[in-house]
Amino acid sequence: MALLEQPEALAAAERAGICASSLIPRLQQAVVHDADDASGLAAALSELISSLSGQGEHTLRLAVRESALLLWCRPRGAGTGTRLWRASQLCAWACETHWAGLDLTGSRVLELGCGTAAAGLAAAALGAREVTLTDVDPAALRLAKRNAARNFLPNVRVAHLDAEASEASEAAAEGRFDLLLAADLVYGFVSPDRLAATAERLLEGPHARALFVHDGDGCRSEGARQGVAGFVAAVEAATALRCVRSETVDKDWVTGRELAAPLLLQLFAAPLHPT
Repeated sequence: MALLEQPEALAAAERAGICASSLIPRLQQAVVHDADDASGLAAALSELISSLSGQGEHTLRLAVRESALLLWCRPRGAGTGTRLWRASQLCAWACETHWAGLDLTGSRVLELGCGTAAAGLAAAALGAREVTLTDVDPAALRLAKRNAARNFLPNVRVAHLDAEASEASEAAAEGRFDLLLAADLVYGFVSPDRLAATAERLLEGPHARALFVHDGDGCRSEGARQGVAGFVAAVEAATALRCVRSETVDKDWVTGRELAAPLLLQLFAAPLHPT
């Protein structure tokens, strides 16, 4: 579960002269609007303190095994990497718990659309030999690089990659990967078949896998919901990738409480590429 880094938050509050009692109505409102998101309350409080103190960024924690990753998040409205999304947390959990037989030890991992890079950095902390963090947004890549350095993970690099592009990319030039991570990338404007084609180009080996995590938030657009519902069919129609495991998660994987909106884990196997 993601938690606010207390020393930084308290210091920011003190500099801004914030009274704790003045935050209560705002916190109650945050709970109502984001009741099933484990990081929602912490992110709302962190954002509020950052905004009132004149600081745009805030810090969240992601527990990984016995330790935690410290992640900078960009100000709300700044684009990607503004908070620690549920799908990224679930992606990290799947890697940590070896969901569907995932084993990151000694593997080459690439994260598509990394944002804060939570999932990719969790993979690095869990034993991946090499992790490549990719995004189409240069600002997100700068954030990912800072977060990697902040957590002392030297086996991490960043590279620009448009997950829907057909041309060669900086990430693809580095060869193929054992595992691709993609958290919450299917929106109304994203083409599942082009996204899958990118994954297929980047994977290699009999045990290579692509893990997609989708958020079933009912507030998403109709196009996004249709994209998630038809994702497996679109991927298998457009590529040689095949879904080997699909699971709906309707309870919080940390607390066990019911989620207002489920998440979906889907694992795809890559075809063998000729050497």
